[in-house]
Order: sequence, then structure tokens, then C-alpha cells
Amino acid sequence: MKKNNIIDINMTFEEAFERLKEIVSIVEKSNVNIENIVNLVEEGNALSKLCDDKLKAIEKQISIIEK
Repeated sequence: MKKNNIIDINMTFEEAFERLKEIVSIVEKSNVNIENIVNLVEEGNALSKLCDDKLKAIEKQISIIEK
């Protein structure tokens, strides 16, 4: 799903959300080193923005349909 530490913008909302849940689970474990945590948080931030963008696009489509 990732390409050179950049998320795949073609992933679905569901795929991105599942990866976010994986990241949270990994970060919650106390045996993860700080460098990995930083990388995971950066990926999580990018995934969060991707999910937000996809939700906004869906909301816009719904708004158009409702009119």
C-alpha cells in the first residue's frame, strides 16, 4: 500500500482506515522504537488526510444528489 514512504492515493477509504487501525495498534505496543513510531505517525497523518478528503468528496456528492 505504501510506495517509498508515501501512501497510495488510490487506496479506498476502507483500506486507508484499516491501515490507520493497524498503525494505532502498533504504536500502542511499548516495544516499538521511536524511529518507527515517528514514521508510523507520519503515515497515519497522511492516511487521516486521505480519509478526510475522501469523506468530503462523498459529502459533496450526496449534497449534489439531494438537490
